[in-house]
Amino acid sequence: AVLMIFPVFGAILIVLRRYDLYGFPPSAWQQLVVGALVLTMLAFGLFRETIASEKSKVLIRACIPVLAVAYWYAALLFANCEYDGSNARVWQVQVMNKRISSGSKSTSYYLEVTPWAKYTGENEVDVSRAMYNAVNTNDSVYILLYPGRLGIPWYSLATKN
Repeated sequence: AVLMIFPVFGAILIVLRRYDLYGFPPSAWQQLVVGALVLTMLAFGLFRETIASEKSKVLIRACIPVLAVAYWYAALLFANCEYDGSNARVWQVQVMNKRISSGSKSTSYYLEVTPWAKYTGENEVDVSRAMYNAVNTNDSVYILLYPGRLGIPWYSLATKN
């Protein structure tokens, strides 16, 4: 179980830290549900004998769909963003404020930027430490909005157009 759990949740963490989603349309939900169902059925079929020999069958039967959803979500976002070769729509925005959020195990960096696209009010964007240190309040940054290879829009920030 550990050999399945750690890689799946590691992949989720990497995808969530690397790509910022602009939205998750209904078609993406459909892709997620169908992919997770197929993966769940495949896992139940392949691991039938192993599941039958386990003492806690209920726990395993509950964990497989959860892991399938998590794995498929990470795979879906990776394929959508990493292989998106389309041109981005670009918005030039101004940095209104900067903020650091520190927890016991991690530090997050945020830029509050002026309105862009569907964000009609000021909003915060999660950025890398390098991006956070590279810009100052009142600087301009560029938001690059991509349609996504699988139709899931995502964006990134850049300091130059």
